[in-house]
Amino acid sequence: MIGTPHEISWNDKILFLEDIGETPYRLDRFLTHLSQAGCLQKIRGFILGTFTDDDRKEKAALRKSVTARIVELCQDTDIPIWENFPTGHSRRNLTLPVGLEVEMDSRTGTLSFHKSP
Repeated sequence: MIGTPHEISWNDKILFLEDIGETPYRLDRFLTHLSQAGCLQKIRGFILGTFTDDDRKEKAALRKSVTARIVELCQDTDIPIWENFPTGHSRRNLTLPVGLEVEMDSRTGTLSFHKSP
C-alpha cells in the first residue's frame, strides 16, 4: 500500500508483474501510479511475465502494450526491462521465490538466485 506504513521498500528491488483478465487502462493506471509515487525510479529491474485473459490464454498485444508503457515510464532510468518471462497464469509457469537476493543479467539472459529457496 503506497504511502502507508505498510509500504515495501522499493530500493534495489526487481519488480515482477503479470496479470490475468485485467484491462489495459487499469494496468496503465497502476503503472502510472507507481511512477508518480517514485517507485519505478528506485528499482533495479523489471520482469514482465504472462498477461492472459480469463480463459488463461496469453495476450501478446496486452503484453506489448504494457511493455511499451513501462519503457515510456522508465525512459530516464537505465534499468533492464525483460518481457515475456515464462511466469504467470498460463501453461508456461516457472516459480519465482519472493524475498531472495537475485541477479538479473541481461548480457546472458539469466536470473540467478543467491540462496536456495
